Amino acid sequence: MLDEIKIIKTAKDLDLSFDFKITSFNERTFEINIEGIFRNLEFNEKYYEWFMEDLIDFLLSNKYQLRWDIGLINLHNSKNLKLSDEEIKKLASFFDEKVTSFDVKIID
Repeated sequence: MLDEIKIIKTAKDLDLSFDFKITSFNERTFEINIEGIFRNLEFNEKYYEWFMEDLIDFLLSNKYQLRWDIGLINLHNSKNLKLSDEEIKKLASFFDEKVTSFDVKIID
């Protein structure tokens, strides 16, 4: 059964660097569009942390619980991050190697 998508605060409301939109939430799986970025951020080791902090802040601020609600996050529209293909691969590798509480995958 599809769970209702509840959005209490948008990424812009939260003054995040990255703009996220939940398009689907079902059985602990989120489909999230990356709508864009609000700030020009240099891609470096901190970029990974900034991205995950914003994503987690967005989900927590919208009353999703990391331990109970999230098993998998599929990210769509990675092109909106305005990164090179190599940088997207590095970000995906970071998700695979460093994020352990749940899975994060870049779909497109």
